[in-house]
Order: sequence, then structure tokens, then C-alpha cells
Amino acid sequence: MINKIASTIEMSFDIPESEVEEARVAADDFKRVINVLDVAKKHLNIMYEPFKSAESIPPDSVYEYRGAIHRYKEQIVENFNKVKAASFLAIMRLNFFSTDTHIMELINTFRDSVTDVEKQVNILLDVLDDLKSAEFKDNVVKGVESVRQAAFEVEKLIKERIHDYLDANILANDWVSNMSVELKTQIKDRVPYITQLFLERQKALDMIGNKES
Repeated sequence: MINKIASTIEMSFDIPESEVEEARVAADDFKRVINVLDVAKKHLNIMYEPFKSAESIPPDSVYEYRGAIHRYKEQIVENFNKVKAASFLAIMRLNFFSTDTHIMELINTFRDSVTDVEKQVNILLDVLDDLKSAEFKDNVVKGVESVRQAAFEVEKLIKERIHDYLDANILANDWVSNMSVELKTQIKDRVPYITQLFLERQKALDMIGNKES
């Protein structure tokens, strides 16, 4: 029984290079999701920061700049369409490991998180359509903050769960392997004592055999 368990453990670390490469590409795809999310969030600051600091903004002033607000909306849509596209590609790559139940859980959680971002973005877009609302300024601020929070949850999921799982279970990236690359050296596997005895005995027998011949 112990031998069977040991064999199973050993096999779990014997990961084909093809799977390692898929995991590397998947990790890069999820980094790309974070990058496009970052661009989308920075664009939101164009309206968020002045609205957040302003004491009040009259509806007439808002309506006067409806053209700029419309272009702002269009850019939001474009930015978050890129987020969804990058997220889709990342899921497709991670789906390579879908036989792993934990990976499937991560995929489903990620899909739900991106769906929540999309939901909050749509709410913000509706707010930006209501130009004559007396609460337009406050609603925009709240809307942007909700989108940011949803985006933060996606980034947290990628960094703390998806990347960590790929690193620990497929790529074997930890501080030891990272330092090994940085220092250009490796920790040598120690030969078990019983194996040393066997090798020494085999060497002695070979020497005896060579003398007899």
C-alpha cells in the first residue's frame, strides 16, 4: 500500500513538458487579463477623479458636455470588450487542464467574476446615459467604484489562486526554483542511503568479476 502511494506521489510530479508549456502560456494569458483591466481602470479615472473631488456639478453643465461623455462611454465599452476577449482566451487555455476538478472550480469562479465586472460596467453605462439626473455626479462616482471593486476581485483571483495553483502544481515555481535560475545552480538530489549501498556492492562485484576474467 505504501509503495502504491509513493508511486502515485512520484507520478504527480512527472508532468509532461507539453503540459508545462500550456501552463506557462495560460499564466501569460491571465497576466494579459490583468494588464487590460489596468488600462480600463485607468481610463475610468478621467471622469472619476474630477467628479470625486467636485462638491457639486449642475445638470446643465453635465448636459453641455454630453458629446465628451458619449465618447467616454464608447471607450469604456471598448476597454471592457478587450477585458472579456482576453478573459475568454485565458479560459480557453486553462481549459486544457479541465480534467482537474480544482481547475474547473477556478474556471467557473473566474467566469463569475468577469460576469460581475460586466454587470457593474453596464450599470455605469446606464448611469452615464442619465445626464439630467440631479445625482449624476454621485452616481458616476459610485458606479466607477463598483466597477473597480469587481475588477479588483478578478485580479485577486488571478494572482492569489490561479497563478499560485499553476506555479505550485504544474510549473513548480517557488523561491527555490527562482533562486536556482537567478544563481544558475541547482540543488542536487541526494541519493538514498539504501541506493548508495546497492551501488557500492554492485561496484565491488564488478571489480571481482573483472579480476576473475
